[in-house]
Amino acid sequence: EHVHFTFEGSYKLASGIFRRIPSVFPDLASAKEMGAPDLPTCAEQLGWNSWGKIQQLDGILPLIDRPPFTYQLDHDKRMLALKNEVGQHQATVYKDNGIGALKNFSNALVDRPEDPYLHQLLGELYYAMNRHDEAFEHINAMLRILPTSHDAFMQLAYIYYKSGKIKESLPYFQRAIELSPYYVQTQLDLSSALAHLKRFEEAERVCERFIQLQPE
Repeated sequence: EHVHFTFEGSYKLASGIFRRIPSVFPDLASAKEMGAPDLPTCAEQLGWNSWGKIQQLDGILPLIDRPPFTYQLDHDKRMLALKNEVGQHQATVYKDNGIGALKNFSNALVDRPEDPYLHQLLGELYYAMNRHDEAFEHINAMLRILPTSHDAFMQLAYIYYKSGKIKESLPYFQRAIELSPYYVQTQLDLSSALAHLKRFEEAERVCERFIQLQPE
């Protein structure tokens, strides 16, 4: 995607490497007879589905909608194609209210219970479904595995905030900012949470501090 292989491209590369294994490791000659799993099987076992694709594209789109990518001749065409792709994946996820994606992630977690990114995707999907208890469980698991994850702290802050526990969200926003001080959205969300609590002077200081970090 963008400057990296797509999932399908990664599969083709892995398949090519798989076929070469017996020539490098003769003891694994049985791998050639067994054959590589097909693409749908890999997607199922790795928990790769339309929800993950949406999250991936949501991260890519803002990046390529600014210079130097906006100078590319096909920029507008690419942006439109990617946005249409997001819409197609959203339709796939929501046609069964996300149940298929939840099942796919849960099945993948059976084999890889310590995969932080599966927990992240599950947590984010539960969050989008307003199932905050389940979202908290999986994002907390992600944080246990990756204790310095900015994304985990930020997502936990959002869960508390959206659950009406705004005061409890503050230390999670603050820790996320400590980990990624130049990330704009976390700064804005912390100031919004403080303002919601009528702690206006603190909210103003957050904004002023961020302006000092990024005057432009």
